[in-house]
Amino acid sequence: MAIQDDRFQNHFDAIKQGQRSYFEEYGRAWQGIISHGDLPQGGTEAAADNWNEAPSDQGLPWSEALPEFGLDLDKNWTQAIRIDTWSTKHKEGYTVTRKWLDSSGEEVERTHEVTLEDNTPGPGALPDYQTVWVKASTQADFNGAMKEVGLAHEEEIDGEPTLLYDNGVHWIGEFYSDPPTYDEQEEAFTGGTLDGRKVGAIRTEDPSVLEGLSGITVLDARPAGDLPVFE
Repeated sequence: MAIQDDRFQNHFDAIKQGQRSYFEEYGRAWQGIISHGDLPQGGTEAAADNWNEAPSDQGLPWSEALPEFGLDLDKNWTQAIRIDTWSTKHKEGYTVTRKWLDSSGEEVERTHEVTLEDNTPGPGALPDYQTVWVKASTQADFNGAMKEVGLAHEEEIDGEPTLLYDNGVHWIGEFYSDPPTYDEQEEAFTGGTLDGRKVGAIRTEDPSVLEGLSGITVLDARPAGDLPVFE
């Protein structure tokens, strides 16, 4: 085992425990900018010139984070270390990257990926979605509410700003409390009773994000796939 690997393994458990505590307090892992601008070589210690530097979106540099993790280390290391945080739909974690130059000047790199939280549904499991039906006076009001909670966003298409709904968001317009039937001979829908209210439907795991929004009124929320019941 290289001296760089041996020294890192001596402290890796403390780093993982410190990251666990940091995650439980702040809801994300700590991120560390690469410690050395020039990589240490051949097992010789070199001062971490980024010892007091921190990424723009994190408040703690190495000099403050390591003591919080219970590590009493000086800034002279045999390797450069960087910690990058990552997040997916179901997982949160971080990646530790270690770099140094061997005695011949070739760069050596090691990476260690650590998962802090894994909420991946088990085999056959389905997300606990609900469909929330809301009333809006106009589609513009509906669109504004969806943008406010991050369920719609604008993109430029053919040179024009275009609003796009996220998956599971639908503007329906006037709602049929008694749906029309399709006449195959006439090739058209006939009958049906309009409810008189303009509505939209939003599939979400957290219906509470739609409470108190201006421009819309929640009419009904129920498990996805169930028909709504309007008072």
